[in-house]
Amino acid sequence: MAKVAKDTSTETAETVIHADFGSSAQKGGLKGATVRRTEVLWIPANRFTIEPGWNTRNMASSETKNHVRSLTASISELVDGKPRGITTPLTYTQKGGVWIIRSGHCRFAAVQQAIANGVDIPVIPVMRASDDEREQAISQFTDNNGLTFNPIERGAHYIMLRDRWGMDITEIGSAIGKTASHVSQCIGYHNALAVHEDIMDMINTGYVSVAFAKDILDDNIGDTDLALFVMRNAVEIAIKLKANKAMPKHAAMVYAKHRRDFPELYPETVAEVVDTSANTETPPEAKTPAAEPPPVVEAPPVVEATAKGAAKGGAKAAPVSKTSALPARGEHVETARDENLTDMGTLVRTHRTAFYKLVGETHRKTVDRFLDGVFNGKWG
Repeated sequence: MAKVAKDTSTETAETVIHADFGSSAQKGGLKGATVRRTEVLWIPANRFTIEPGWNTRNMASSETKNHVRSLTASISELVDGKPRGITTPLTYTQKGGVWIIRSGHCRFAAVQQAIANGVDIPVIPVMRASDDEREQAISQFTDNNGLTFNPIERGAHYIMLRDRWGMDITEIGSAIGKTASHVSQCIGYHNALAVHEDIMDMINTGYVSVAFAKDILDDNIGDTDLALFVMRNAVEIAIKLKANKAMPKHAAMVYAKHRRDFPELYPETVAEVVDTSANTETPPEAKTPAAEPPPVVEAPPVVEATAKGAAKGGAKAAPVSKTSALPARGEHVETARDENLTDMGTLVRTHRTAFYKLVGETHRKTVDRFLDGVFNGKWG
């Protein structure tokens, strides 16, 4: 019969069970195990707590929720008549007698959910983390074998390393095996997006990616309301077209409808922008100034160029607020796909070289994907 030893090194008087992880112990208990003192402890899950601000993973995102649901199902699965339980130990630390989870927050959330569902999981396997808190924070990334952290979550963690322990981006990158550029970029994602609750809500649903949200914000610097409008309506178009996520082509439809409905907000015409590109032949009809904006509408890169041009002292828009002129949410969805889409594609294709110069190499593929969608039906 296995013997259970009291742990005299802990900060409480409770009995703590030591066992070899991976021995003959049944998952969730010690029956039949060869017991001895080791790193791995089996402790009731209700003994542990989470330190606020330590776990930078967004537990509210759809991706994390799906991951936790999957773990809960796996933990609850019966093996030889008993729940499978956790197969990889969590790590913990102790502060003033309080047992705190340091890594394995998704597994811990899954155990809590399984227990709430009535699954019998009396104890879970844990290992004590390093006594150095900085090392604990670094190992949360370097030892992670589960769901990867997205750029916003990484940015929050890098900021913690910077602010708590004074690490610069080069030191952080070296510690986690990433470049300083990667660290800086993730911090930028976090600073740009995490402060906008509405944007984070859309990211959490899974319909808006971190990169897409950052691109739309960059396209509308200083006008967060317009950026939110574009994202929301791009999501509605994506849902209507049965796409998994909002993509640049959906944003292009939103920009096109908004530009056509409110031409006074966009004083520069496509012809004027194209005329600034060297060695580009402009069609006669584009060279002739028109009293009203032409019926052709532009793709997002042109809107980006317009915003940047105005910021540098270019033509000023009429004194009308873009945000006050926004149509009701979803108003354009029925018509956005068909109205002027082919005309817009024709213009972009005719002046493809000029558009490449305007948007630069970074967004060149966006132009190609847009044209492929318009003329070849490959909306992907």
